[in-house]
Amino acid sequence: MRLCKTACARRTYLSVLGKPHRIGVARLPPAAPRPQPCRTAATAAPRLENHRQARHDEVDMEPAPGGPASLEWIVQKHMQYLGNDPFKTAKHVQATIARGRFEEALLLARKVSKRADITVSWNHLIGHLMSAQRLHAALKLYNEMKKRAQLPNAQTYTIIFNGCAMSEHPKLAVAEALRIYNTMLNSDRLKPNVAHLNAVLKVCSRAGDLESLFTLLESATGTRSPNALTYTTILNALRVKELPLQTSTENADLDGGERLEAHRAKVDVSIQRGKRVWDEVMDKWRHGKIMVDEELVCAMGRLLLSGDVSTQDEVLSLVEQTMGVPRLADKSTLARERRARRDARQAQTEPRPKPPSVGGYAKPGSNTLSMVLHSLGATRKTALAPRYWETLAPQCPDR
Repeated sequence: MRLCKTACARRTYLSVLGKPHRIGVARLPPAAPRPQPCRTAATAAPRLENHRQARHDEVDMEPAPGGPASLEWIVQKHMQYLGNDPFKTAKHVQATIARGRFEEALLLARKVSKRADITVSWNHLIGHLMSAQRLHAALKLYNEMKKRAQLPNAQTYTIIFNGCAMSEHPKLAVAEALRIYNTMLNSDRLKPNVAHLNAVLKVCSRAGDLESLFTLLESATGTRSPNALTYTTILNALRVKELPLQTSTENADLDGGERLEAHRAKVDVSIQRGKRVWDEVMDKWRHGKIMVDEELVCAMGRLLLSGDVSTQDEVLSLVEQTMGVPRLADKSTLARERRARRDARQAQTEPRPKPPSVGGYAKPGSNTLSMVLHSLGATRKTALAPRYWETLAPQCPDR
């Protein structure tokens, strides 16, 4: 009997809870359905593209050590997108290096090298190490590149030689550059060109190794025929860099006067060698085998400025010879020039070879103007400075 009463009370209580309106509680109306956007072909395509881009961006996140986004996993995902396309791989390697992920780019290049020729990608890696002053690492990567059957091209060697020229250790760089250059000379697959020659000459110039520099010129034939940049590099290398009284290993035991005499003798030897090089330049210029530009003229002019007063005065004749700017003279020298011309007309001399036409002259610029003013100041002919300024300044571009 007691159990029946308990069950009846329980049923009554539950029936009251199931009908809230009976106890004065208002029932809430059912919620209205949310409007759904209309999915058409116009909206589906951008959604799919955004989803793909989001998945691609997830691959570019920083790798978590030991997690699913490890370096191996990231590289594998990139390889699925890049495939065997060397162009896409090179662009991706370059962009990855620019983002500071060199190890990721290197691992990608190593894996893709098993199935495609990606020499350009390796060039980007070597160039990055060279710009970071990591000469040994760059050459080690160059050797690894060859071991992975990735044949270096002409641009590879240009990157290596230019990197050696910018190295902070010129003595080490010149040894490596000469070794690689001589290997190219003995190779049947790829011979060095004039760009490689100029780059190696620049390496020798920075190291002050003139003997190796002139030895390299013996191989300057055919596709390695010297151009204006070649002679510019040689003339800049001949210039004596140290100061007259600067102590070096060669003059450590000399006093001040002896050091000055040794410096003058060294400068004279450099100028004489430079003049022999310049005679070769002028001979090729007159025969139309080379173009003379302002940089080449100023390289020779700066070499002349390192000499004595008589040599510094030759700068004005150099500018007249190569740029067609008449040599101006003050009143004291006009009479001597008139007498010299009168004597020259009376004497029978051999005809001198004519320079090229006006179109073949080098165009003067701000470097030429600076060099001429320096020459006038050193030879105490400052009265001619305004006249040269009026002649050369209009041809100098404003900066």
